[in-house]
Amino acid sequence: MNKLQQKKCFKESLTLRKMIDNKLFYNELSGNYKQNEPKTNQDFFEAGTNEAFSPKKKMHTSLITHENLFVQHYPAELKENKTFWAIEFYCYNPYSEKMERLRYKVNKLRKKLESDTVARREIKKICVEINMKLKVGWSPFLNKSSFNLITMEKSIETFLTFKKNELRFESNHSYTSQLSMFRDWLGANGYLRIIPSEFSKSHAMKYLDYVLLQKKVSNRTYNNYRGFLRIYFNWMIERNYCNENPFAQIKPRRNEQKKREIIPIEERKKIVVYLKENNYSFFIFTLLEYACLMRPIEILRSEFQNYDLKNQVITLRPEQTKNGNGRNIIIPNNTIDELRNYFNSLCPSKYSKSDYVFSTKLQPGKKEITTRYTGGIWAQLRLSLNLPKEFQLYSLRDSSITELLMNNVPAISVQKHADHSSLEITQIYANHITPQMIEDIQENSPDFY
Repeated sequence: MNKLQQKKCFKESLTLRKMIDNKLFYNELSGNYKQNEPKTNQDFFEAGTNEAFSPKKKMHTSLITHENLFVQHYPAELKENKTFWAIEFYCYNPYSEKMERLRYKVNKLRKKLESDTVARREIKKICVEINMKLKVGWSPFLNKSSFNLITMEKSIETFLTFKKNELRFESNHSYTSQLSMFRDWLGANGYLRIIPSEFSKSHAMKYLDYVLLQKKVSNRTYNNYRGFLRIYFNWMIERNYCNENPFAQIKPRRNEQKKREIIPIEERKKIVVYLKENNYSFFIFTLLEYACLMRPIEILRSEFQNYDLKNQVITLRPEQTKNGNGRNIIIPNNTIDELRNYFNSLCPSKYSKSDYVFSTKLQPGKKEITTRYTGGIWAQLRLSLNLPKEFQLYSLRDSSITELLMNNVPAISVQKHADHSSLEITQIYANHITPQMIEDIQENSPDFY
């Protein structure tokens, strides 16, 4: 081969390499590019599998992974047919959600080289370069698109970083807990290094089945997990990490009726006596929940500046409430003296107006604590008093709403006091069966004959 021929061959080889580098698969090579139907369905491909597409295919029987990114693929190889030679490999297409074949004919390059041996060696070098790109996460489909390339593992870290600055402590704690469990499952199944667009509905269904069957959660908790992951994938769609939300396609499970009962006054008296002797701060906490219908999370977010004991009002800002609406909460007459005595005992002058009334160990402070802490105290109280598990902390609020309705307080007033979004929600509490209701019906039922 003379120098001119060598120069032409080198130029042809270099042109093909540049086409790969410049992502010209869909225009410059359009005449040579063929995209065939996948050899298997999307459910075949799962990270970590050692199966090949077909026993007849002479392909690698394991997936190639990389420490930073993993795009499902089979490596590029030289295919020598009778009529043409071609570079061929398979790569996952996130749009069709299938493995698809890509083929680049190299007949021109082969003819310009002095022999098939030299051509074979040169073309295999190009295959090595393509495979190196595939190993580090390159994909012809994603490079054609505007997808931002990121692994599932990295997307979780990025999501939590963003949300840390946007959400309150309680919500951040919940997000971190949810994603920690999700990350563990991804790692156990080999999905941490796949890209978000490769996480399909079948993967989402497997995770929710794991949550339901292995963790043995209720339907309500199952729906909470599903709802959270919908938020997470919607966030990824906004940032162009993927274009579909696999959890949005899964229907929620039917919620069971809440397993909590109202607490009769006899049992509430036992609770009050126990707490006044053992944990007075938590007694005030329960008093606010029962008398003022404050939700536990709202009590924990309340600050000294929210309490106007003179006018018997607690004013919460939107970010302090569960539903994001500001609240003006009435303090009943039979509760105000207890609250005034408690606040005076705290010496509020020692604290900033923005300090939480209930912080670490339910004492005033600057750190917001979670409802898990107060839930743990309630669980210990219930155990000490041998109360049924249906008597939950939130039952105090349920009990108060029910008794207000039983005492003929107008439903609209109860709705506003409880911060319900509609009157229908308030009226649900009228369906509770109370001991007084049972006695009234048993004693005063009219005669049939």
